[in-house]
Amino acid sequence: MSTRVQLASLLRAARLRRVLIVLAYALPALAVAVAAGWRCLGSDAAGGILASLLGVSALIAIGYASRLDLPWLCRQLDSKHRTMDDSSTLLLQHPANLPPLAQLQRARIATRLCNVRAADLCPAWPRRTLLSLWLLGAVAIAAVVLLPARPTVLPTPPAPVTAAEAAIILPRLVKAQIDVTPPPYTGLSAYTSDELDTEVVQGARLRWRLRFEPEPMQASLMFIDGSALELQPVAGEWQGEREVSAPALYRLDIAAVASESSSRLYRIQTTPDLAPNLRMIEPTQALSLHQSGQRTWILRFEASDDYGLGRVEAAMTHSQGSGENVQFSDSVSTLTGTGSAIRRQYRHAIDLDALGFAEGDDLIVRLSVYDNRQPQANVSKHPSLILRWPPPASAASDALEGIVQSTLPAYFRSQRQIIIDTEALIAERAQLSKATFVDRSDAIGVDQRILRLRYGQFLGEETEVIERPPQADDSNETASDPGHGDPDHDHDAEPAQLGDDVAVVAQFGHSHDHAEATTLFDPATRALLKSALDAMWQSEGMLRQGQPSDALPHAYRALAFIKQVQQASRIYLSRVGLELPPIDFARRLGGKPSGQRSRGDPLRNVERERVAVAAAWQALDQPGDSVDNELAALSNWIIAQDDPDGALLDALAATATLRRDPTCSQCRLQLKHALWPLLPTPPAQAQLRPQLSDSARAYLDAIEQDHPDGAQP
Repeated sequence: MSTRVQLASLLRAARLRRVLIVLAYALPALAVAVAAGWRCLGSDAAGGILASLLGVSALIAIGYASRLDLPWLCRQLDSKHRTMDDSSTLLLQHPANLPPLAQLQRARIATRLCNVRAADLCPAWPRRTLLSLWLLGAVAIAAVVLLPARPTVLPTPPAPVTAAEAAIILPRLVKAQIDVTPPPYTGLSAYTSDELDTEVVQGARLRWRLRFEPEPMQASLMFIDGSALELQPVAGEWQGEREVSAPALYRLDIAAVASESSSRLYRIQTTPDLAPNLRMIEPTQALSLHQSGQRTWILRFEASDDYGLGRVEAAMTHSQGSGENVQFSDSVSTLTGTGSAIRRQYRHAIDLDALGFAEGDDLIVRLSVYDNRQPQANVSKHPSLILRWPPPASAASDALEGIVQSTLPAYFRSQRQIIIDTEALIAERAQLSKATFVDRSDAIGVDQRILRLRYGQFLGEETEVIERPPQADDSNETASDPGHGDPDHDHDAEPAQLGDDVAVVAQFGHSHDHAEATTLFDPATRALLKSALDAMWQSEGMLRQGQPSDALPHAYRALAFIKQVQQASRIYLSRVGLELPPIDFARRLGGKPSGQRSRGDPLRNVERERVAVAAAWQALDQPGDSVDNELAALSNWIIAQDDPDGALLDALAATATLRRDPTCSQCRLQLKHALWPLLPTPPAQAQLRPQLSDSARAYLDAIEQDHPDGAQP
């Protein structure tokens, strides 16, 4: 017998032992289950239980046995037979793959394998555990078998129905239909809904057609707002008609008899008719300036509506004149567009010559788009569009109500040109000689210096004046008299007197602080402009030294500061004065302080909103059934609210359900979920100062003990 065959035989015996042990564990539980099934369900059910449990037990046993493999068997051989010399794993390898010494050892182990018995390798029987399980199983089976059977309870025959009870039969709803007729202006066709919960267009007319078995004495629809719709019998059906303009809840009321159909709430949701949508195409801005030679002003826009567009109007106001002589003329035009009934495009050309539009005039146009809603149409209005012909510039500005200062001179943009020239010079450096490169860099530095001096004028800094060299064709008289070179030179000016400080400063100096220059900008703008001047100074120095690469970062930094200054395009300083309230001469010098009030700001009670919602929420948390007063107040509050979208109907339906059954805990939970979004936001509360910890309090106590008189350490 080969070694492989011997190993397989030993492994098969070990697996069989494992299967038998698992089945021995499962048999007591299986016997108890079969006995219980036979006692409760009968012999057929007991047979099915036995077959299914045997199959499950067998699968479990096979699964446990499959865990035993050849490596496990080798470990068992090494642990229980010392003659194997812990070399049983050599039996799993082919002799040709082993070295000579290992082949010799494998041959010795294979010879000794013939003396190994399968019983020595199989798992031992757990006799004590199995005995305990079988005893418990026997006791359980005896209990199930010997337990007295429960007597069979025969159903009680129904009591005979008396004549009075037979006469009272609750009507039930067997058919329900609602004929929906949308408003005529919507263009929608009528349809029929087979559900009492429906969604309709706002303003639709509904006709209920209900059928009951047996026929009730009377029937009506009770709406949650307190109104009722009486149903009339027509051809075997109960019919009623009503126009619905807002979401509503209702229930069936059948001859005042409570039934399932009369206690349920039904919902009607309405879809509102939205206002038209207006989208402006041209012009895109609210204020347009008149262009030279412009004779017409073209307006292009698009309008859309969910059910259909109505008329479109353009109201124009033409203002002419200036000052107190301003005249206004109004006119309204009806526009026509192209497209479908729900989406159209409009183009309106206004003839400016026909209106007499001239310089200094304003033309204001207000567009209005209506839909076909009845009885009152929805309207959408676009913000006013203004066409302005600017008036000629006027030098007189003393009569203005305020002072308008421009903060952006035209030459503020030349810093970018300096950066462009510097970058171009750096790119051409390899093609230029050193002298030419330095000269061009110096020229750009001169431009940077001129720009810096211009900005410095706005901060009251010194203005450097470059004197022109004398021309060759100047006359001797002009050269001998330097005063003639200055147009502001005054021949009649008296010489400065000795000791007069003011005259000396006026003749030989200049002032650095100008009131207008120092108040032209606010402090923040002045700081930005000062930073720009500092960056220009650094850029100028590097350019004059022939180092444009080092000057470029400073130039960019100066440009960034200038852009921040440009954010404030205009500064308006309004001239306002003290405005006192008018004097009441009827109470003057009367000596009666009636009607006066304290100037203090006393604390007032917080105005609580949605008191009914908060009260109902608190009442739902309290045990007991006395919540009817709070629920009634909540219902009245919800009905009084303007709820075109029906957002409060869920809370109203939950309130009505809980009022009918105050003991329903699920109804309370549904109502709380519906009330949570409606609770008012609590006012801000003052937070208490956090309490000191034990260590901090001990530290303060120690300080007070060391300094009882309050002296500082």
